[in-house]
Amino acid sequence: MNRQHRRAAARRGQARAVQQNRDSPAYWNNYGQALHNLGRLEGAVASYDRALALRPDLAEIHYNRANSLQSLARLDEAVAGYDRAIALRPDMAEAYANRGVALQALRRFAEAVANFDHAIALKPGSAEVYYNRGNALRHLDRLDAAVASYDRAIALAPDMAEAYANRGVALQGLARLDEAVADCDRAIALRPDFAEALNNRGVALRDLWRLDEALESCDRALALKPDHAEALNNRGNILRDLGRFDLSLESYERALAVRPDFPDALLAWIEGKRRLCDWSGEGEHEWKVRITSGCRSHPPRSISPMPARWRRGSTHPPPAFRRRHPDQTGGSALAIYRRICALILWRF
Repeated sequence: MNRQHRRAAARRGQARAVQQNRDSPAYWNNYGQALHNLGRLEGAVASYDRALALRPDLAEIHYNRANSLQSLARLDEAVAGYDRAIALRPDMAEAYANRGVALQALRRFAEAVANFDHAIALKPGSAEVYYNRGNALRHLDRLDAAVASYDRAIALAPDMAEAYANRGVALQGLARLDEAVADCDRAIALRPDFAEALNNRGVALRDLWRLDEALESCDRALALKPDHAEALNNRGNILRDLGRFDLSLESYERALAVRPDFPDALLAWIEGKRRLCDWSGEGEHEWKVRITSGCRSHPPRSISPMPARWRRGSTHPPPAFRRRHPDQTGGSALAIYRRICALILWRF
């Protein structure tokens, strides 16, 4: 929702508040919603506190307050607020859904799934809840169940680009690479500026050893988002596989300029320098090498989870949380074999 619409909603909330008595919890609840929509989140929490001082038994106020706390990344407090809302209103599907989003951000994925299941049982028609549930299942490595959850999200909202993109990530983990590429293509068709989906597509194409197409996909992602560290790292990997070692080093260096503590890019950069018999620069990274050696991660292939969009008693959803979590890894036996061969060639 754009700024103009947010401000219009805030003005409507302020108008409702003015019409009510300042000693009324409805006044402070509406005022809190108006402040939330203006991005004044601390003020919104304070307003909800005043409403609750007058009426501590109103589930909707606890719920709205928890949404503001979640937007402030005060996640434990947000979970406690959703707990209170649910204790007062056990049938509030929205509170279960958004508590699941907060638990997911805290990486408590099994609890998040349980909350999404409660929300679906109470109100089964939300694509966002199925989508968020798919994200949590994917992080639990329950990939088949994640794909099924994304399927339900897409059936309810066929234009949800994020659901196609993250279903593609789960399909990659299941080594269903052609389907993963097709899902990335659908996401990009819906959102041509979707840099994360273009990066994910490049990863899947590399696993299929379609390296020229993979490189083109990463380049498109970087044209949209030049500081996309994962795309820069993936581009370096593809260039290395193509034998273009100098260019791969440049790509790793660009990734490290964006994220100096990126283990994949750091180790690949060091391996590339050693291959070229160039040991310059390793000393300044020695402490990072000790930390990352033996624990090499795979480049993230996922986009951020999207929070549920319900907000009872308010005109807008909480702002989307843009957290990136490490993705599940996977790939076909053929892709793994090719990577081993590439690593042997790289070292010798």
